Amino acid sequence: MSKISGVESVYGKVSTTQVTEDLPVSSGTALEIDGTGNMTMQIFVYVAANFYWTIAATAAAAVIRIAADTTRCRWPAGFYQLPVSGDDMNKLYIISVGAAVTDGISYTLVEAD
Repeated sequence: MSKISGVESVYGKVSTTQVTEDLPVSSGTALEIDGTGNMTMQIFVYVAANFYWTIAATAAAAVIRIAADTTRCRWPAGFYQLPVSGDDMNKLYIISVGAAVTDGISYTLVEAD
């Protein structure tokens, strides 16, 4: 049996950042997903329940953005591929629409070569 030594995507290689975390309750603090710098090109994320998400520079800004219908997105549970730039100023924030879910978020990053 051979060992997987790397995985390539259209944009680059899948990083070693592969994480499973709890999906926070909607009244709590959103989970922050931040790339590893200018090399991050995509995020592959699985979310186990309906969720809100937004892009913001800080957790405090994310709370404000998630609270308003005009500055948040509401998506159903599922697997998503989100293209991103390597902007250190903005991060992805995700929170449950309803109750918290243990191990409710799994994600990995794709980095440019």
